[in-house]
Amino acid sequence: MAIKPIIPGGAIVAQRHQIIANKHYYMAASSGEPFSTSFAYASREELEESGRMCGRRRESDHIPALRGPLEKKRKCRDVICLVFFGIFLIFMGVVAGYVFVHGRFSRLNVDNWGKCGDGPDLQLQQLKPSPLTTNRQTDAIQMSIKMTTAPGSKDSNPTDFFSDAALKFSVSWPNIVYMCLIALGLSLVMTGMLRAFSGIIIWIIIAVVITAGVAGSCFFWIVYTGFGGPDVEISWHDHKGLALLGAVIFSTITAALFLVTLAMKKRIALVVRLFKEAGKAVHAVPSVLIQPAWTVLCQIVVIYIFAILALLIETIQFEDDRNECQKPTSVTYFRFLNLFAFLWMSQFLVACQHVVVAGAISRWFFTRNKKQLGSPLLISFQNLVRYHLGSVAFGSLIVALVKFIRYLVNAIKNRLPNGGGKIGALFVACCNCFLWCLDKFIKYLSRNAYIEIAIYGYGFCPAAKRAFNIITSNALRLATINSIGDFVLFLAKITIVALTTLCGYYIFQANLSEGETLEGEWGLIGIGAVLAYFISHCFISIYEMTVDTIFICFCEDTKMNDGDLKPYFMSKGLMEFIKASKHEKY
Repeated sequence: MAIKPIIPGGAIVAQRHQIIANKHYYMAASSGEPFSTSFAYASREELEESGRMCGRRRESDHIPALRGPLEKKRKCRDVICLVFFGIFLIFMGVVAGYVFVHGRFSRLNVDNWGKCGDGPDLQLQQLKPSPLTTNRQTDAIQMSIKMTTAPGSKDSNPTDFFSDAALKFSVSWPNIVYMCLIALGLSLVMTGMLRAFSGIIIWIIIAVVITAGVAGSCFFWIVYTGFGGPDVEISWHDHKGLALLGAVIFSTITAALFLVTLAMKKRIALVVRLFKEAGKAVHAVPSVLIQPAWTVLCQIVVIYIFAILALLIETIQFEDDRNECQKPTSVTYFRFLNLFAFLWMSQFLVACQHVVVAGAISRWFFTRNKKQLGSPLLISFQNLVRYHLGSVAFGSLIVALVKFIRYLVNAIKNRLPNGGGKIGALFVACCNCFLWCLDKFIKYLSRNAYIEIAIYGYGFCPAAKRAFNIITSNALRLATINSIGDFVLFLAKITIVALTTLCGYYIFQANLSEGETLEGEWGLIGIGAVLAYFISHCFISIYEMTVDTIFICFCEDTKMNDGDLKPYFMSKGLMEFIKASKHEKY
């Protein structure tokens, strides 16, 4: 005999039972066990408490709709912009073909500059001097291949320095590889430290900044009052006005920083928690660290192609009726077109990386059972190629347009006689300031819009609107994250570069013979430092994007769920933060 369910209270009882079901389902998902073994059915006591006494029911009756936003069905967005982007690339291919046909690398040679005909190959002339080559050219070629003067002698010159550096590079390139490996290891260690000691690091940095402000204030007040005794000589003792100004500025800034730190203690705690969550996400999805390598390779190819086009465009020349070489008017348009295409393509690649990384991290965030995560980076890349290329093309087009307009303003200023005078210079400065602010705002908004695209699959405009609403409603939180978080990540980059450079110095020093000093090796150490910064930037930029993505996911989670009827997707650490701050307005 079936027992009919007794439902006193209607919707209230159903809501209570939903809370019980959600609680058990969330416990099952958090423990990684199947729902049927961890939840099965609510206990009889809980069912009696909720007013729903019934027999054995199907599991689907108790499973709430707890699918994350990433599980929603997606479709292609901003298709028109994607078609326009494809047409633009085809048009650029036609332009590139025209430039390759009418441009000549040989005209880049000084002797052939301004000649419409084809001169000798510049590369062959440098590497294989012909019998017609003059003695002066032969000496220059030999100077570029073989160093004739000792680097440390008085007759050495910059040519000797770079020749020596090139010669030593062929011998000491493994040392640069060692520096890159050291930077790679330090980057991995730094990401681990940011995860494990983010709270200590952030609070130490805040304490150091406030201490530096106190020290600066004390210094300027000492200079102003002349205090210090007869044995203390201060060169600024006579500049009391300047010292007073410095003392007031430092004291005001230090006091403001101290008060802001006290007032934003809860928000700083959120930054610490986000850094820890970012470390967990990167540890759970380590494949995101590979993404910058592909982006950089594509960027190198794009830079190479457009640099070649830029050089060939300058060599396009035709003979006029007077048999004189003239540049056609189309060269000017080709220059601007090539620049705009480069800006659009480079921003397109950066936007693709943002969407892929944001998609992988948001999938990690909105997956309750992390053991069933799968390959989030591959899934995110598939979503990008299948659904979001149009949105990425649209967003990168807007950023590229703003950058291109900034370039046009500066180009117009340089063409004006005397820079346009004082009024023209003031107008251009105001335009540059406005466009700089607009550029930063558009880049920041589009970055967050890409995160919304990765989460919900929106088009660019709806995603930008939603991202703008989140930014405005969480302005103080974002200000804390962007100020403290970005400063911490910047210090992490500088630390990696400094330690790598120091290690590189000792590596090169150890390979020197007795009595030798570092000469050409400094250039190689500089190359290693640049590569170390590049490697650290790849890792830290991914960490930065991870922090931003988790914050947007955190805001979306608190917006769509309440923690009771609809359990949060966030981790227990973030839920504890929510509970601790529930009764505080922050």
